[in-house]
Amino acid sequence: MNKAYIILAYTSLFALSLLDNGRGPAYPDILKDFAIDATKGSLIFSLASFSGLAINLTSGIWFKSLGAIKATYLSLISLALGGAAYYVSGEMNSFSVLMIASVLLGIGLSLCTITMNILVARGSNDQNRRQLFAGLHSVYGVTSFIAPYLLNGFILLSMGWKEYFLASALIVILVLLFNILKKPQDLHIDNYRESSFKASKKDIFLFGIFFGMYVSSELIISSRLSLIMESVYSYSKLDSAKALSLFFIFLAGGRLFFSFVKIPFKAVNLLKLSIVGSLILLGLGVFIHPLFLSGLGITMSYFFPVALEFLSSIFQENTDRMTTYIMTAISISLSINHYLFGVISAHFGTLSGLWLVLVFQILCFILLFIMKGPQKVGQ
Repeated sequence: MNKAYIILAYTSLFALSLLDNGRGPAYPDILKDFAIDATKGSLIFSLASFSGLAINLTSGIWFKSLGAIKATYLSLISLALGGAAYYVSGEMNSFSVLMIASVLLGIGLSLCTITMNILVARGSNDQNRRQLFAGLHSVYGVTSFIAPYLLNGFILLSMGWKEYFLASALIVILVLLFNILKKPQDLHIDNYRESSFKASKKDIFLFGIFFGMYVSSELIISSRLSLIMESVYSYSKLDSAKALSLFFIFLAGGRLFFSFVKIPFKAVNLLKLSIVGSLILLGLGVFIHPLFLSGLGITMSYFFPVALEFLSSIFQENTDRMTTYIMTAISISLSINHYLFGVISAHFGTLSGLWLVLVFQILCFILLFIMKGPQKVGQ
């Protein structure tokens, strides 16, 4: 096991999570400070997604040139610049600088998302790979829980989202310097195993829609829950942060549970259970009590890692190639759906944007009965 690779992946994801998960709870204040509506404000997320898509589409070019280590360093530099630009945009009250910050953040997020998985895959072995990947997702979940409280701490100290992003940028720089001093040996991309396998357009479309719709659902909740609690249910900033933190507690707790406990159910059945549970909690949150929306962290916590297991069981040794297609599909979905949520919220109210989550979850459920993959992988 190469500990330097694992440390770089984990610490980079921690730094990334502080910035990524700060956008959601800071979003209402950003809209207020810049005096913009949800439609224009959604560009904060959609521009980041579009820039991330560009990184995904060109990964075959830049990865061969940089390797995983240098690409991770570049991602940290982009994240640090993005966090600093968020601060500058607030100080200058410049929406243009805010858009630049969003693009820089999107580039850093996309680079790191790709490289951290490669680092863990290369740095682990057959005995500990599953645990290390589960731990990687748990790092994000734990940091997702911490971030809203950190932002709230800045507010209590008479500061705000600007100082939060600046402090997060400084942490990113520290992570970068720490890992540079460790000097892990660089990685080089492996040649793809020669195979006659070619994913059909149908498989790429169906699995791409499946993963894209799910990730969009989770990110709509995580990035907009504070706004929904404040604007729809008149929660205070502190109470909204608590509701979002509760969502992330459930999210992190569920991932940690699945990291240590092996559930004796097929992946497809766990995915169905997740969707049904999410639909129930979504209905309870809208019609009974909004805190049920925080409970979505439980049902959503294990969906993505189990979905990757489901993908692997179908495509086996060709999973890497399908994963590349899926990451691109996720980027496209996020780019479209963040903006779509803003448009729907502006025209029909913030709460109406939640119906996107309902539609996406139902689509995922239907696709579980349709997606079969190739009858025989490699042919």
